[in-house]
Amino acid sequence: MNRLNSVKCTTKTGHTWTTSVSANTTEAKAIAYFMGQFVDISPDPEKEKMDMVISVKFEAAQTPILKYKIGDRVTFTNSQGVIFENKTILGFCSEESNLHQYGYRYYLDKDSYWMPVEEKRLSLETPTQP
Repeated sequence: MNRLNSVKCTTKTGHTWTTSVSANTTEAKAIAYFMGQFVDISPDPEKEKMDMVISVKFEAAQTPILKYKIGDRVTFTNSQGVIFENKTILGFCSEESNLHQYGYRYYLDKDSYWMPVEEKRLSLETPTQP
């Protein structure tokens, strides 16, 4: 799953809001789309109060920094509190995976090696040598 970029829009009267846009949206496309648009800023759905967007700030999605590297030796504690020591980080869960959005990032050398685990369930035993 791709992370979403975000856009913060400001109107002439100072009303601001942030909205998510596709990960494929560029800064230039976001500005071209939102700048100069008239939007309804009324809190009352029965009355319109149109205002023009005069400022657009684009923020690209950030790739998370991973705490562990491939080859690191870790201790894994599962959701029931069972501890598995001396496990090795084999790889990383793809951002396109549905599991990634729930925090599952790391593949380990365990019986269910195909199921990634959450970073919060790991502790470092031995880091890999650079």
